[in-house]
Amino acid sequence: SLRAIRIGSFRALRSRRSNAPHKAGGFWCALLLLVALFIAPAAARAQAAADQKTGSLVGVVVDTLGAPIRDASVLIASLRRTTRTLDDGTFRFDSLPSGLLRLTARAVGYIGPGENAIIVRGETARVSFRMLRLAASIAAMTVRASRPGLAGIVGDTAYHALDSVRVKALGKSALTTTDSVGGFYLPLKPGAYMLRLDRTGFATQMVGVHMPDDSGKKVSVLMTPDGPMDAVEIMRQMSLFELENRLLRASPIRYRTFSREALQRFGASDLLQSIGRATAQRMSPDACAAINGGPETAPLWSIDLDDVEFVEANLAGFGAMAGSRGPTSINGMTARGASPTGTEFVGRGAQCTYAVWFRR
Repeated sequence: SLRAIRIGSFRALRSRRSNAPHKAGGFWCALLLLVALFIAPAAARAQAAADQKTGSLVGVVVDTLGAPIRDASVLIASLRRTTRTLDDGTFRFDSLPSGLLRLTARAVGYIGPGENAIIVRGETARVSFRMLRLAASIAAMTVRASRPGLAGIVGDTAYHALDSVRVKALGKSALTTTDSVGGFYLPLKPGAYMLRLDRTGFATQMVGVHMPDDSGKKVSVLMTPDGPMDAVEIMRQMSLFELENRLLRASPIRYRTFSREALQRFGASDLLQSIGRATAQRMSPDACAAINGGPETAPLWSIDLDDVEFVEANLAGFGAMAGSRGPTSINGMTARGASPTGTEFVGRGAQCTYAVWFRR
């Protein structure tokens, strides 16, 4: 009947329309495949052309005996690029612009000069760092305690208790010595402190401590045998003397200190973000810090928070540091211009309003 014919025609029309999307989908898939076949070689050619316009650099970081140093940080400050060494001490940078580049390497417990590398387009340059091991120290173990203040125990690397260890909170009047079982106590209030531990025959140990508001703290410190009194150690002792003078003269309005433990609570991995969150300030991407009292400096963004022991921050900025009282004042939180140790000097130390003390 006419009704049946119309219904059948409608069904046929609907069937043809329902197949149209499938055919269209197949068409677009084929088109995309065709485009991909043309684009992929073009992208490869573009990447190859880009590689010809840039160069690469490979290198290795070793100690003075030739042993590789793993997890060392290698920095190209002018390009704001950094990487870490592998287990065999090697590292690599790709897509570097041609020309002369200055590189620095930093590793906890080591010191060494920077190196230059000439990057040639389409080629791979090579560079090596040889770093001097410093007198090592072992990170202190800290736990909370119900008793207010700071209690602790000090021993050597064989876990023998050390008596007569001088324990001082720098910049404070808190000073004591360990007893016959290596114990000590300092009545410290909440805040960040840098402890200095000294004993004849052992390397000076520095420990950053954050005292909480609602409890005390206990620390366990192991001291390592003393090294030679060379130029490196002399500069270190001078830097510690200057640190204490800064802490004594510090203005609480513009000068703040932070331990690694305190900064870790802000959830950032690098020091630039950590200090920005801790101080609620907008940080300049070019902000730098004097390392271990100078002369070395480094950008904050390149410093891993896990390497930090203690941080000084001059919140008044560069303008407030224009005094002339010399490097032992709070206005002198800068790197010295000469380095008998060969450490790297990156940028202008006079513009660094932060100082960072590394774990050793």
